[in-house]
Amino acid sequence: MSSEGEDFYDLSPPRFLQQGDIFPNLPLISPPLSRYLTVLRSDATGKPWEPSAGPLEAFDERLINAFDGVPEHIAVPAERGLAAIITQTCDLVDEEQWLICPLLMLEGTDIHPGNLSAGKYANLFGMRKHPEHFDAGYLDLGRCFPIRRDTVELKDRIASLTLSAQHALNDKLSETLTRVWGFAPGETVPVTGKYRCIRCFNFLDVKNDIVDFKAGEPFRDCDDCQKINKHAQWRLLRKHKKY
Repeated sequence: MSSEGEDFYDLSPPRFLQQGDIFPNLPLISPPLSRYLTVLRSDATGKPWEPSAGPLEAFDERLINAFDGVPEHIAVPAERGLAAIITQTCDLVDEEQWLICPLLMLEGTDIHPGNLSAGKYANLFGMRKHPEHFDAGYLDLGRCFPIRRDTVELKDRIASLTLSAQHALNDKLSETLTRVWGFAPGETVPVTGKYRCIRCFNFLDVKNDIVDFKAGEPFRDCDDCQKINKHAQWRLLRKHKKY
C-alpha cells in the first residue's frame, strides 16, 4: 500500500461534508455486552431517568419495570476515536442519524497491506497514510455505529477522500453489505428465461451474450469465465421498467 495519500485524499475538500470524511474523537458506541440491558435510573421508584447531573443507580432490566412504553437510558460500552462517515453524501443533509466506521491502524494487526490494498478482505477498506494526520489503516465496514448529525462539525474534519477513493469506498460498502450473486454452473435453472453472466458484465472486451435457459436443466459454464478460471454467475434478466 502506498504511503503517499495525494491521490487518495482531497487536500482541498469542498465546504460541505461527504461520505468518507474523517473526524477525530467521534463516539463509537457498541451494543450492550449482555442480552439483558443495564438500566440507569436516579432511584428505584420506577420512573425513567431524565438526564441531569447527580448520582445514578444501575439496575438489571429484569429486576424493575422497564421499557413500559417509554425509552430508557442504558449502560453501553463506548470509546472515542478516528472514524469515517459512511452515510451517503446525498443523505447527510436530511438524515438526523448518520453511520460512521472506526478508522483503525494497521500496526499490531496480522492484516497484510498488499492484500488489503488489492481488496482481498471482504469487509475491510484500506486507508492510505495521510500526509499530515494518521498512518496507513483500514475501515472495518462490518462495524458501523450510529451518531447524531450534531456530533460532527465541518471545522473538525481532518481528511476527505478524492472522488476515485469515494467510488472505491462505495464499491467496498456494496461488497460488504451485499454480494453480486448469480447461479453457478451445474445449479438447476429455477425459471425459464433469458440470462446473462453478471461476472462478465464487469469487462469491456467480452460480448456478455444473453443465453436462454429452461427450468429444470442445469446452468452451463460461461466460455469467457473459463478463460480466466472463474465460474459463471448467471442472472435472470427482466424487462426494462421502473421497479
